[in-house]
Amino acid sequence: EAAQDAIFTLGLDGKITSLNSAFETLTGWPRDAWLDAHFAPMVDPASLPTAQAMFARVLRGERVSVFEIEVLRRNGERLVAQVSATQQLRDGQVVGVLGIARDTTASKRAEATLREGEERYRAGVEQSADGIYMVDTGTKCVGESNAAFCQMLGYNKPEATGLKLYDLVLDEPANIDNRLAELARSRRPHSTERRFRRKDGSVFPVFLSVGRVHGSAPPRFIGLLHDITQRREAMAAI
Repeated sequence: EAAQDAIFTLGLDGKITSLNSAFETLTGWPRDAWLDAHFAPMVDPASLPTAQAMFARVLRGERVSVFEIEVLRRNGERLVAQVSATQQLRDGQVVGVLGIARDTTASKRAEATLREGEERYRAGVEQSADGIYMVDTGTKCVGESNAAFCQMLGYNKPEATGLKLYDLVLDEPANIDNRLAELARSRRPHSTERRFRRKDGSVFPVFLSVGRVHGSAPPRFIGLLHDITQRREAMAAI
């Protein structure tokens, strides 16, 4: 009940069986209005296929990464929700789905603004609670970053500038190079779960969104990091 993220459970039929108080805070809906109702009407139509597919995959026992959908608030506004989901078991039997949803609307708006150009990037990025950084694909080095990025990784600003992606992302250099090349070709933003390495060597999970800076040559990318450590711990504790 004290969690800031919305925690919910769904039955095998997709009907909502429980909601915490954060659901009311995030959506404006009273819990009683949605208990025993199907989740579909709450999801924006454009996101519904994703929500339904993920629900089915979790019930089948597949491991599902964090995914994003848009949810309709009571006032008609759309909320961007970052969702983690897993099977809910009782006596060894699957009885439904347990999920945690985080409101990432503000971060997604910031990300959209960043994609429009460097000037808007500089204007609002320092106020973001998520770590934001810019990378040159030629050098694979961090060029600019905000305070949250530095704090998240344990570096100060001068130290962060010039860091190689290979020092930060827990992956083989060849894999990092291949992903950057794919992003440069597609020119479309990409989101995924990754593991990053702090200055002290410790590793933590993040939800990473990456988009190309329009008009940049050679290509430059802006990355947005959201630390999902607490979410992972909450899922493990439930």
